[in-house]
Amino acid sequence: MVDALVRATADDAIKALVGAFLKASGNDIKAATAIEQVCYRVMPVVYRPDDLQRAKTSIVAGAGAFVSLPVTYAASIELIMAGVDSRPALFPPPTSAKDFPSGQLLLPSPPEGGLDENGEVFLADFLNHLHGKFLPVGSPGPAEAGVERLIETVLREHLEGGEHPYRYYCVLSNPPEPTAVARRQRIAERLQEMIPSVVVICLEKASDTAWELKVLSRLHRLLCKVAGVRWTP
Repeated sequence: MVDALVRATADDAIKALVGAFLKASGNDIKAATAIEQVCYRVMPVVYRPDDLQRAKTSIVAGAGAFVSLPVTYAASIELIMAGVDSRPALFPPPTSAKDFPSGQLLLPSPPEGGLDENGEVFLADFLNHLHGKFLPVGSPGPAEAGVERLIETVLREHLEGGEHPYRYYCVLSNPPEPTAVARRQRIAERLQEMIPSVVVICLEKASDTAWELKVLSRLHRLLCKVAGVRWTP
């Protein structure tokens, strides 16, 4: 089954998986759970293979772990990043039918300060967030010299210390002003210098948002069913 799904298109694969899951979930919980896990492993392989290869090439080549992706939704990024690291896709349980999935390894970005002109506010806000999320109580404060090295140490352990690599990533949206594109690039490069283990993803103009939404809505339906949330089209 898995081999056949990998050879299928993303559209066909998710349609088959969700259909099989919904059929099994009413009377065979064990089978439904197995299908759910297959979905999280197959979808990263078959979903947008060209973007997956481009992202993998950029990250493996050490090109600053800076990736441009022509997608609209955070769920797309999680599927691509799961494919990069050959791990199952990780989605938190939705709390409502409107709670469209975002990956568990997505770092909120940009922080409150937004993308300021020289990036100082953005980088300070982002570092403060990483400090609170990853460093234990009693660590040096976020403004102290060298704290980025401590954060990088923790993130490197997430990446290298387990069965699957857990590579955190942040997303910088496509700025409407052409002059802001260069600013976004500079800020992304500075962030990479500070915390190399964080992948910086810059969104570009989406290539086919309608197709993306159709496929991801099917995935969302499965996630809602698993979480016991009533799904509505």
